[in-house]
Amino acid sequence: MDETTPNQLTELECATVREMESSALSLRAREIFTGLTYFQAIAISAGSHTVRHAIALGQIFEEAFRRFSGEFGKWLTEAVGEDEHGQQRLSEQTARRYRTLWRKRDRIMPADGGVPTCKSITEAYIKCGIIPDPLPGNGSGEKEHLLRLTFAAPSIPIEQWPPAHVRDFLTKAEPIVELYAKVKEFAER
Repeated sequence: MDETTPNQLTELECATVREMESSALSLRAREIFTGLTYFQAIAISAGSHTVRHAIALGQIFEEAFRRFSGEFGKWLTEAVGEDEHGQQRLSEQTARRYRTLWRKRDRIMPADGGVPTCKSITEAYIKCGIIPDPLPGNGSGEKEHLLRLTFAAPSIPIEQWPPAHVRDFLTKAEPIVELYAKVKEFAER
């Protein structure tokens, strides 16, 4: 006869407990996975709706920019309002990005006007060249250091550029000008 103390379980009892624990764990994993797939579908749908709305807003902003060119910032504040701190709820930079999405919508919208090919606003920005692709890793866990310059300038004489475009260009061009000088100096050695 098997000698066990009251605190010890038989092999059969241990196997039964393990099976119950495994079943409970599997059930919990299945519940969580079901929730995850549900919310993932909602997030993807929300992402494509966000892109669609950003494009539509970009169309409106493009029209307003043409109409109120020098006063666009003021118009934008009136159109979208201010937050509880008196700050503009939507920056001119974001409005500019939405305008670019509108102009380059053929890169992210199917010809039939269906669901956008990208599922997030960030992905749309990347596909339209508004922001660069994330830098690729070099295998060591560190990002490779690439210099990228993304700038859109109005196709008008520089003297007619709005001050914000001038500042934007000077800020974004500075690293490339510095790199140019270093490369030129190196080449002349």
